[in-house]
Amino acid sequence: MATIRVREAATEVDVQVAADIHFAAFRQDAMNILMHPPNGVPSAEGKTAFAAMLRPTPAAATAVAVAEKDGDAPATVSAAALPDSTKQKTILVLAESSVTGATVGYAKWTLREEPLVLDADDGSGNPPPSQPAPPGDDGGVREYFFGALKRKRRECTKDDPALALSQPLKGTYTSILVLEIIAANPQYQRSGAASAILSWGTKLADGLGLPTFLEATAAGYPLYLRYGYEPVDVLDFNVTERWGLQKGEGHDWGTNSAVGIAGPLPEGVYRIAIMRRLPRPLA
Repeated sequence: MATIRVREAATEVDVQVAADIHFAAFRQDAMNILMHPPNGVPSAEGKTAFAAMLRPTPAAATAVAVAEKDGDAPATVSAAALPDSTKQKTILVLAESSVTGATVGYAKWTLREEPLVLDADDGSGNPPPSQPAPPGDDGGVREYFFGALKRKRRECTKDDPALALSQPLKGTYTSILVLEIIAANPQYQRSGAASAILSWGTKLADGLGLPTFLEATAAGYPLYLRYGYEPVDVLDFNVTERWGLQKGEGHDWGTNSAVGIAGPLPEGVYRIAIMRRLPRPLA
């Protein structure tokens, strides 16, 4: 049976491949279209800026995982040998077909060892921009979206007793593993890439005894449930009212995401589900 091998990215070519997969996978995503008008394709400068955010911390981990194509077989992964030089470590992983060698997916994981701190807040709900938006990108949408995500992440990890890094007497853990981004190559649908990457990440988290945290779009939400993530909150963006974008036929903005805790998705709203997974004993 063909397998999907998950390996850590090691070269600049790996980073560029991951960036290509990202924009192919999210081409029709509502927020991506708004950030990269008019059709979700970033400028060359925008793609370069995004790729820079994917670069891994050198020697961030040494784990290797292999999962069956269907994603159901458990991956094997060693506990990572993580350096102590920084409080935030980026791990970029690629999923590859064992038959063709093609890269079928990627993910960026971050190991945080300190609470998320926002810079000076102007009251708008957005942290101040760290740099100007690349040509052709809508910097206002980008700052609004990622600023809201950052504030919600701080709120959830601060107030959740299981995830509170900023309250050591209240929290259980001193570190947290965050799935920042995951995407599968649209040319290899149903290859098992996302399942293999999630299996890799959950094994890593369980090996280190750490909780994991992510923000889920509608496309990933059902798979995250399968891997033991639970919704704890949502972020609803009224994209039609705020930016005038209409939902295209067949597009899902989160109809079935976290309905149990947040209620039905209102018309014209794009929903991100905030999810967590607590560590489990290794089998």
